Amino acid sequence: MYEEQTPQMELQSAVVVNHVVAADRLKELLNTTREVHLLSPRSAKQGHGRPRGAQGRADLTREKVRSLTYFTPSRPPYPAGPWCPYPYTQVVDECFHAHSKKLTWSQARHVCQGMGGDLAEPKHLYALQTYLAQTYGPGYFWVGGTDQDTEGRWHWVSGRPLDPVDWLFSRPDNLGGDEHCLEIVMSDYPKLFNDETCSIAQRFICQYRG
Repeated sequence: MYEEQTPQMELQSAVVVNHVVAADRLKELLNTTREVHLLSPRSAKQGHGRPRGAQGRADLTREKVRSLTYFTPSRPPYPAGPWCPYPYTQVVDECFHAHSKKLTWSQARHVCQGMGGDLAEPKHLYALQTYLAQTYGPGYFWVGGTDQDTEGRWHWVSGRPLDPVDWLFSRPDNLGGDEHCLEIVMSDYPKLFNDETCSIAQRFICQYRG
């Protein structure tokens, strides 16, 4: 049974995801800072390669540190939730994995099922959007929505109906008469859902069902 998500709950979920992403950035920052120390001129003169080359790497690493320091969490970032097996990532209380390989909707679903899951059916839609936007940037991803059984009757792979408020403007429109699979559109526009031709190959999001 899914709990209806209010705008306030979705905002809270998105804030939590911001902290999850921030924690990953902080780990990278700590590793990079350690690398700066190892590549300092003093270390270079102690036999760790040629000083000029090591110094150049140190300069690049310091620049990387400067690019990361703006994104530091102000409180413990990881929320309570399930343990997510590799390669899934926890987003609030669900586990997702975004594939960069482009497949058709049915091929993507087959891959997700082989990973112990299915195409994504997020409870916290805008938390997932925040995570994807900050991790992958703009783009399109297959998720687990379809009206292949009955035209115009959109539902998730579990059978749960889609929330109509999340469709892009004037969607679904079934352009060409064969748009029966759901994609998430990652852009600045607040609405996310678009109907698309199922045979198009694009990235996709799996959700762990264990």
